[in-house]
Amino acid sequence: MNLGLMTLELRLPGCDTLKEKRHRLKGVVERVRSKFNVSAAEIGMQDAHQDAVVAVAMVSGERLIIEQVFARVDELFANGDGLMVSACDIEWF
Repeated sequence: MNLGLMTLELRLPGCDTLKEKRHRLKGVVERVRSKFNVSAAEIGMQDAHQDAVVAVAMVSGERLIIEQVFARVDELFANGDGLMVSACDIEWF
């Protein structure tokens, strides 16, 4: 069994309020959850207007499958609703 945890640091340029940030981020996080069947949540920088940290977790019998899904998740975040991925880290358990 393999468990992968991807942590993404995101920039949300143009967000002036936390409400706007959460609205933009929520849509992308929900798309990631439903499209890839992973767990995803905002885990850091909740009080910053233009920054966020999101964690995505997946369990699979094969590490390669997780790596492929994480690559597609990273791409979706990079192309999602004006978000910019400033850092991405993957841990294995």
